[in-house]
Amino acid sequence: MSPTTALEPDRRTDTDTATATSVGKALAILNVFVGSTHTVLGVSEIARRADVAKSTAHRLLTLLEGHGMVERAGAGWLLGTHLFRLGNTVPLCRPDHLRDQALPIMQDLHLASEGMVNLGVPHDGQVLYVEKLAAREPLDSPAAVGGCQPMYCTALGKAMLAYSPDPLFEEVVTAGLRPRTTETITHPARLAHDLARVRRAGFAVDNQEAKVGLACIAAPVVRNGRVLAALSLSLPARHGVPVALTARVRAAAEALARHITYEDDVRGLEYTGQP
Repeated sequence: MSPTTALEPDRRTDTDTATATSVGKALAILNVFVGSTHTVLGVSEIARRADVAKSTAHRLLTLLEGHGMVERAGAGWLLGTHLFRLGNTVPLCRPDHLRDQALPIMQDLHLASEGMVNLGVPHDGQVLYVEKLAAREPLDSPAAVGGCQPMYCTALGKAMLAYSPDPLFEEVVTAGLRPRTTETITHPARLAHDLARVRRAGFAVDNQEAKVGLACIAAPVVRNGRVLAALSLSLPARHGVPVALTARVRAAAEALARHITYEDDVRGLEYTGQP
């Protein structure tokens, strides 16, 4: 074997490592916008959050700009419209898929209640919000389409968690039951007890557990042995938990389960009981 031949594998490895590092840093830059309260961020802030040098951040932002992933906004940067286009090709968001099929059902529930209606799916031990219809009355809610919230303190999350395999419960508990309000359940035994109640009742309740002033009720969307999603209705807590609307929420979830066509597009969770 010649010396040149012997060095070739190392050279390829170095190139692959450099590429992987660059890709990782570019992804880290995009991820700094996730969950940010600001849509426009300066390059120094982006570099700090992504843990890269400012010069590296500027170089990668320029590269990402060329692909429509980010856009300049004065002296700052924001996510690009190409990401919006890309995101809407996710199966959940395609025409006639979960979001489209849920909208008419959500609109009926919205008209009947005038509250906020949310559609969520399980995602890495959290709730991923897929669609949201705002309440007639201004309502301060942490729910945002494309955003995630914990399962243990949201009605949507508990509706799905209650009918999911034990390992998911353990995963959620291990990740930490951090208090969002004074009403948040932070003890595993109390959470297990609450989820048992959800299984008996067929719906979940969040009475200011995720946000002060917010009450919510949710039901799971179950199809062919899997929890695919959940639908929820939120109202100001001063009106009390909307238990009177439980039947409507459950009926909406059941209607969506019947109408889902592309269930393989939804990751879902193994179903462990009858609501």
